[in-house]
Amino acid sequence: MKLALHHSASDLKRFQEKVHRRIKKYFKFILFLLRRRSRVTQPVFIMGYGRSGTSMLLNTFERDLRVDVFGENDARVAENYRLVHDKISPAIEACKTNVLVMKPILNSFDVSSIMNDYRRVKIIWAWRNYQDVVASALKEFGPDVPNYLREIVLDDKGSNWISESLPSDSLEILRGLDSTSFTDNDWMALIWWAVNRTVIVHDLSDKERFLLISYEQVVQDVDVYIRNIYNFIGLPYKQPGSYMHTASVKKGAKIKLSAVVDKMCASLCHELERRAQF
Repeated sequence: MKLALHHSASDLKRFQEKVHRRIKKYFKFILFLLRRRSRVTQPVFIMGYGRSGTSMLLNTFERDLRVDVFGENDARVAENYRLVHDKISPAIEACKTNVLVMKPILNSFDVSSIMNDYRRVKIIWAWRNYQDVVASALKEFGPDVPNYLREIVLDDKGSNWISESLPSDSLEILRGLDSTSFTDNDWMALIWWAVNRTVIVHDLSDKERFLLISYEQVVQDVDVYIRNIYNFIGLPYKQPGSYMHTASVKKGAKIKLSAVVDKMCASLCHELERRAQF
């Protein structure tokens, strides 16, 4: 009975948050119709691997009237959840706020070239413990996503964001593993490894326009870390509130992985923690 009540309260809170976001979104749409274009707009991309708090961060920015927000499949900059590069500069030029936040999550492998092509873009890279990501991603997406990686590694086939963007050196490492006993958990964890390895390979955490944030740190001290994120994007922090919660931390603690995959992910996790910028 207590468990049912807990779920009911949690579901009600999520519903209330969804309604509040919808109302805020329409209010901003009407307000922006009345505004002129901003003289200078700071473009910001939220990147990393899915199920790492990127949507919760985007929802936080949605509540701020100083920030325009494009979701990961917004037709103004994306098609089939991938960036359309010819649309990015016009979208920035047409923006009516000082900051434009976009979430091209499936372009995360391309982050280094994006930073080179768009010199003013700032990147917020969100990462989360691999076990929690595996548990959350499998629940949300099922076996399709791990199959994307399995097909490209084992059969050299597939037409999706992983097969099109996975760096050749990462693919070579993955093909060198004995994957005969790998489960969906292992393949999902290896996608986490491949995407977040991008930060290390390109030394992104050393760049001024790149901010590496840990989901676990942010949700456990929201006010402090959101303030630092606002400092990074160049806006004063006005306590806009957040949709970030601690309830999902360590939910994947019981996820079982093969020894080699767990070692690879744990090692990368340690390196990301070492490079975290706040």
